[in-house]
Amino acid sequence: MNLKHIAMQGLLLTWSSVFYSQILNFISKIVLTRFLFPEDFGIMSLILSITSVINIIFTLGWTEKLIQKKENIEQAFQTVFTFLIIVGVISTSVMCICAPLIAQYFSTPSLTSLLRLYSLMFILFPISILYNTYLQKYFLFSKKIMCEILSSTLFFVTVIGLAYFGFGVWSLVIGQVIQIFFVVGWLYFFAREWNPHFSFNKQIFIEVLNFVKESGVGNILGILILTIDNLFIGKYAGVTALGYYSMAFALTTLFITVITISIGNVIFPVLTITPKKEDLKRHFIKAVHLNFVILTPLLFFSFLFAEPLITLLFSEKWIPSIILFKVLLIYTFFRAYCSLGSYLSLSLNSPHANKKIFFLELLCLSISLFPFYFFFGIVGIAYAVLLSRILSALLFAYFAKKTIMFSLKEHLLLFYKPVFLSAILSAISYYGYSVHIISSLFISFILIGIAYVLFYGILIISIDGTVRQELQELIALLQKNIAKHI
Repeated sequence: MNLKHIAMQGLLLTWSSVFYSQILNFISKIVLTRFLFPEDFGIMSLILSITSVINIIFTLGWTEKLIQKKENIEQAFQTVFTFLIIVGVISTSVMCICAPLIAQYFSTPSLTSLLRLYSLMFILFPISILYNTYLQKYFLFSKKIMCEILSSTLFFVTVIGLAYFGFGVWSLVIGQVIQIFFVVGWLYFFAREWNPHFSFNKQIFIEVLNFVKESGVGNILGILILTIDNLFIGKYAGVTALGYYSMAFALTTLFITVITISIGNVIFPVLTITPKKEDLKRHFIKAVHLNFVILTPLLFFSFLFAEPLITLLFSEKWIPSIILFKVLLIYTFFRAYCSLGSYLSLSLNSPHANKKIFFLELLCLSISLFPFYFFFGIVGIAYAVLLSRILSALLFAYFAKKTIMFSLKEHLLLFYKPVFLSAILSAISYYGYSVHIISSLFISFILIGIAYVLFYGILIISIDGTVRQELQELIALLQKNIAKHI
């Protein structure tokens, strides 16, 4: 079996799947903004923020421990599955009972029925999470990717169709519920390498739980950081304001999902089996560099072209989200680094580092929300989120310096070439757009965007010769890990 071919296929499939899903997500937002209102997106964002508090239980670090585990793997999967299914049933029951109180607190009556329907996902999450963890652990990319592509397509068709026929915010909720039902069904019938059943081993559960107690606090804090701003806006500014904010946030998250998370999903299993800190540093630097070589030009271009991007693609009713979009683009730059820093700490078996850093970020965010909102309005919330994430990024950089001797100077050397090149090309592109060489603004925007990507790609490979080498070495690392499971 050609391991190099398998490694290349796995890496390309992973990125292709994420890219495909986010392209569909982006297109669906363009279409949905024509049929739905900011209020609808605000209500959906509020639902996701409320339910994420319960979803914390499912993301406490179970998957990280199962990926790292070397012995009694099957028993560990079944034990975690049994526990999480029980938790899911209890969570659904609690949400159905508490839904009216939550709707009353946020002054949004429709939340009652919407939350009760969405709570069905708590029962299905454990199955989906553990199937995907198993496929990721053993590099069974094709089945994982096929499921992601099909489910994304189904969600796209369902949501657009329901929105077109006037279902409003219900189209978003129903679409997600149908998607998770499909994912569980497809994985059960076509990913038979692991068959879930109810089995519980107390000793293994205690072992996993000990890891979860260490890493879980960091995960809890991380989720609270990503939800506290939405809950604050939903309570004090209303669901319409939350709609503008959540749309801006979702658009910037596209970059994180396509680039950072896909790289992280490939590099994390590799980092966990890297014994020497010198090798760990080298692999981490490659991941950081490759991430920002791809991410930086997208952020610069989107920042300068924020107004035409929003107005041409999403219509003028979304103009209030432009300033939010710009601020959150800067936030995305630092969030990307924090995501990779979190992978590093978990690879070093130092979940306490995540816990401390996220606690300080949450504390900074909590303290700054009220005064920033008072002085700057909803834009102040974006400023508060940015400020707290900058603090977190600095702390992760300090952690990298202390653990793998990755100095601040080395950080800057990784960033300056893509930042400098992106800034120059973005400024030239914006000038070309502003002189209106082509009468159609939409066509001009598309053509300039294509030219920008092509020129950046050619120049960055010419200026920074390590990009191609880093990608090849990343594939080689994946190849080496795959050999252990074939």
